[in-house]
Amino acid sequence: MTDLNPMAAFAESMTPKRAVTYLRVSTSEQASKGGQSEGFSIPAQRDANRKKAQSLGAVVAKEFVERGVSGTSTNRPALKALLRYLEEEQGNVDYIIVHKIDRLARNRADDVAINAKFDEFGVRLVSTSENIDQTPGGLLMHGIMSSIAEFYSKNLANEVTKGMNQKVRSGGTAGKAPLGYLNTRIYETGVETRTVEVDPERAPLVQWAFERYAEGNISVADLTDELAARGLTTVPTRVYPSKAVSKRYIHA
Repeated sequence: MTDLNPMAAFAESMTPKRAVTYLRVSTSEQASKGGQSEGFSIPAQRDANRKKAQSLGAVVAKEFVERGVSGTSTNRPALKALLRYLEEEQGNVDYIIVHKIDRLARNRADDVAINAKFDEFGVRLVSTSENIDQTPGGLLMHGIMSSIAEFYSKNLANEVTKGMNQKVRSGGTAGKAPLGYLNTRIYETGVETRTVEVDPERAPLVQWAFERYAEGNISVADLTDELAARGLTTVPTRVYPSKAVSKRYIHA
């Protein structure tokens, strides 16, 4: 048995732990809500995570933020960057702090895969909102919260699909109308139906664009320039003014 150097043990006990935090919101609207560059949710998560780090005697070494990205897939830029960082700093990071388990994963399979990586890198996952740790009770709570997140995600998807189907059956339309059409509201006998109608300003230009491109002797870039010269713009919203339609949009 190797004797523990008292001075080394004391120095280790006085050295603060290192933590990284992961923040995520699911939609771009959440990421800019209230006119703020980060909305309301991200700063709230950041504040809660930093307070949790302080309670653990840890300093936040790095922060990873996912703005407007769904948690239903692990194909997320900030999550990938987080895992690369933990691999590169293996042995130097003690905690990964999230506001809730569902910020990391919305299904059990992804949760298991991500946490296997944390175990491999020797990092402990901490939630500011849920009592999870490495005890049997903490592991049970982790599994329960992961299952709840998966149920919520799948149930929400089913409810959204159900609502969209009912809207279509009622004569409405789901989502934003494509360029050349306008979203409208019709009131009949006190009932509101949201539908679409032809945009008298843009529809002729969209029709011309299809006919012009079908001739086979114009590129998308040149077509975009011609449409801009003819005055084709996007439909303005309460947040964004109209602007010239991009080459990427025309190609799509």
